[in-house]
Amino acid sequence: MESNQESQERMAHIARSTGATEQEARVLYHLQEASKAWAGLASRYPGTPDKMSFFVHYQALIDMMLARIARRDHPEGWMPPGETQDQDVPPLA
Repeated sequence: MESNQESQERMAHIARSTGATEQEARVLYHLQEASKAWAGLASRYPGTPDKMSFFVHYQALIDMMLARIARRDHPEGWMPPGETQDQDVPPLA
């Protein structure tokens, strides 16, 4: 288990490398820690939902956080639902 200072350093690194705020970096850090813990738990207790099932949801949470960062940093690339530059192209949901 890493020390509090090591955890803080990892969160700072996440923030720098992804453009995340301090809170967003904390969420990403804890998602990474949950991933490690689940991997150990899943191999220890057969019959629990498998690793692949967990990682599908884990990746979805990571994608949500990274989309949040991208929308904040590049709002021009993320139009509100229902609004498109070309009305023939459906909006991203």
